[in-house]
Amino acid sequence: MMNVSRDILYKSGSSAGVMDESEFEFAEYICESMVSLGSFNFQCISGDNTILSLYLQQVIALPS
Repeated sequence: MMNVSRDILYKSGSSAGVMDESEFEFAEYICESMVSLGSFNFQCISGDNTILSLYLQQVIALPS
């Protein structure tokens, strides 16, 4: 999913990157899936402060 989302962002940011409606809908599904996975992972680890800290660093891409 990360590769797909990166490709979509790259395409939409390029000068020739015009997305048709089906590509846009696919991008929405990818984003929704990533949010769902992130939310589920967060619920699973929210009780462990050490893992939670590492998870949040990864989510917002902070250096460890």
